[in-house]
Amino acid sequence: MTKIKIKALTPVHIGSGNFLQNGTEYIRDKEYLGVIDERKLLQIIGEDKIEMWVNCIEKNENLWLLIKKFKPNSDIEDICSRIIYNFEEKINPTDTLKEQLHNGLGVPYIPGSSLKGAIRTAIFTSLITERNINVEQKVNDYKPSAGLLEKDLFGNDPNTDLLRFLKVGDSLFEEDTTIATKMYNLNIRSSKGLFDKSKGQLIECIGQDSTSEFSIKLEKQYYQKVYSSGKIKELPEVMSSLQNILLMIQEYTKKQLDDEISFWMNYDEDEYALDYISRLSELQENIRSCDSKSCVIRLGHGSGWQFITGGWAKNDQLISEDFFENLLDKIRPQNYRYTEYPFPKTRRIDADADILGFVKLSIIE
Repeated sequence: MTKIKIKALTPVHIGSGNFLQNGTEYIRDKEYLGVIDERKLLQIIGEDKIEMWVNCIEKNENLWLLIKKFKPNSDIEDICSRIIYNFEEKINPTDTLKEQLHNGLGVPYIPGSSLKGAIRTAIFTSLITERNINVEQKVNDYKPSAGLLEKDLFGNDPNTDLLRFLKVGDSLFEEDTTIATKMYNLNIRSSKGLFDKSKGQLIECIGQDSTSEFSIKLEKQYYQKVYSSGKIKELPEVMSSLQNILLMIQEYTKKQLDDEISFWMNYDEDEYALDYISRLSELQENIRSCDSKSCVIRLGHGSGWQFITGGWAKNDQLISEDFFENLLDKIRPQNYRYTEYPFPKTRRIDADADILGFVKLSIIE
């Protein structure tokens, strides 16, 4: 197994699937948010006052006020299981908090499966471009799925999939590394500017500059044993070594950033678009500083369609414009309403045009 250092170049969010309710599941105290610990709360109010607790929840009243009745000098640590540093000034009573994934011990982490999924997308995009595969033939009836293409590249099922030989461990971070920020949309529209605050979402993230380590292994010996049986495909050159995988990721992310900056330069009269471009340019600097044993990759919430899919469906070297337009009818609901706009037309940013999901991976010698 090879040890990898992972550093969050921007905040990163891998969701637990939970949306916490303001006042009843999380509370605010100055610059902090706290996730309410039911056991701590019960110790303060007593079991005989559970009905008052239930009434607060039913009436959507802030539990902080109830707690102060029983323990006037209580602070946020007294009733919360964890404390989150908050960067969002305006939090509305109806704002839910999209929770970061934690393990059973309350430790925030990035699952190996999330990172492996991002690596898979990078390998897929690189291979499909390198081999100039006939995408239109594989994506039958304009179905927006890469399923047949992935089978062509990696194998027909989980047992024959080449990525089964790449093992990626979880990245566990320190308990106090999460932050809260509200994400909005950079939205190409006909009026009101590009910064769209209509669909803001408060997000708990692993904070920028947080670091961890995880293990990764390319099981070459096991692969050779299975390959000799003739049941799996030949391992592509980009997967022949861990260092090759990192180099491939580096080139993939660089191209994604180059394309993204080029796209948004068409809207550089907008201040938020300029700020967004500036953030992307800073990430380009991080890529340029990488050596052959490190890379930058994006994963998790807010990555957007281009990074999640690799953008293969928009590659004019692989599919025709007419095919893409038909594909777009499936990808974008009610596409007829947005024909004057590019696809995709939104990106997730916070009020300072900061973005989510970029991490740096470095082999630990």
